[in-house]
Amino acid sequence: MKLFLSLIALFISNSAFSIVNDSVKYVWAVNGLNIRSAPNIQGKIIKKISFGDSVLLLTTTGLKHKVVFMDSMYEYNRMLYLTGHWVKIKSGQTEGYAFDSYLFSVPCPREREVLNDFAIRMSGRFSQTTITDSFRLTQGGNYGMLQINSRVCNFPQGQNISFYLPSEIKIPEPDTQQIDHYEGSSAGFYFKGFSLQELLVFISPFYLSDPDHVFRIFQNDSDNLRMSDGGTQTIDLWPFKNEIFIMIFENAGC
Repeated sequence: MKLFLSLIALFISNSAFSIVNDSVKYVWAVNGLNIRSAPNIQGKIIKKISFGDSVLLLTTTGLKHKVVFMDSMYEYNRMLYLTGHWVKIKSGQTEGYAFDSYLFSVPCPREREVLNDFAIRMSGRFSQTTITDSFRLTQGGNYGMLQINSRVCNFPQGQNISFYLPSEIKIPEPDTQQIDHYEGSSAGFYFKGFSLQELLVFISPFYLSDPDHVFRIFQNDSDNLRMSDGGTQTIDLWPFKNEIFIMIFENAGC
């Protein structure tokens, strides 16, 4: 069965999420986050915090930490790593140290909530605008012009999540190759105010946490990051003007 393609423009910057009280963080580690007795991997695990729970950030240490985020399907491809710091946090009456790359100031999605519903719910919490953007991109060696008219959820300090209907994505002729729409499923968004690392953690509960579709790195170079479950689903990220990524999520269905 042919693939149904959805084009998603992602604006990337190096700032973190932020809401009113920046000392309150939410755990975005899908499998939970360990609190340790010391700021290192040898520290005893004294508590495990579940995905979606909130903690209080007490202090940030200067101690760096690095973990593997996603393995590669092939030896010649680089694995994806998350880099961050050990921070001291408080959960209930427990104080200890945790890895900060899984701690965001934006609340987590609800159980089984899809990304579109999450963005709409967050847009009701903050403000909305409409943005029209166009991007010149390359797909399969051919150039095209992607145009998006998006409703945008504006978080404080410049972080945005946009959401739109498939009919609002237009690839006009003759400036583009033809991209057929086939059976399958898709969704479209673009993000501003996210680093690539933050984006990968952010999309995990929506796209990367299904136990039946375990994603691994299929390609990882300066021109393209492709993640695949080895079957029906792939996620592609293309860099564009250093701070923009064009993302294609493909689901062939059954």
